[in-house]
Amino acid sequence: MFILLPSELQHNFCQQQENGPSKTNITRIIFLVFEEASSMAYKINDSCIMCGACEPECPTGAISEGDTLYVIDPDKCIDCGACADVCPVGAPELED
Repeated sequence: MFILLPSELQHNFCQQQENGPSKTNITRIIFLVFEEASSMAYKINDSCIMCGACEPECPTGAISEGDTLYVIDPDKCIDCGACADVCPVGAPELED
């Protein structure tokens, strides 16, 4: 898998590599990539028919049954789209 980093992160990472890899700096870059990626999560809209097809497909366990529809925890969602792929009514959608 390839992840495109914003140019500022690419520049900082290349400079750090010239001086030798730093576990702390590499960890920080990985965290920033995931922090930016996780800022856009899926949300289940009101068209949910409570069929439950999405819940077992979520690799992080972000989906749970709510009172009237299934709910996605945005802190756990990794934006993989597995829920949207199996939903018969297209209820999971990217949150703005």
